[in-house]
Amino acid sequence: MEAVLEQFPTMARMQNRMGGTLSGGEQQMLTIARALMSNPDVLVLDEPTEGLAPVIVAVLKELIMSLKQAETTILLSEQNIRFAMGSLTEW
Repeated sequence: MEAVLEQFPTMARMQNRMGGTLSGGEQQMLTIARALMSNPDVLVLDEPTEGLAPVIVAVLKELIMSLKQAETTILLSEQNIRFAMGSLTEW
């Protein structure tokens, strides 16, 4: 849990909140954080930016890039081509 909270510092501040009270972006980060708790070899993300504000999309992109730098394999299915292609070129 400590490793996941290091990657999600904003989640550390929200530990005592119920998932349903989080914003869409916070819920998306919570979903990814929960998936990472099992230390997966591959992380599958299906439309992670759907319905999120541009500011949250930017935070999510940074998060995905940090996971990639930590050598986590990521399978990304995304309709937001700018997000997907920008992420690919920066990896």
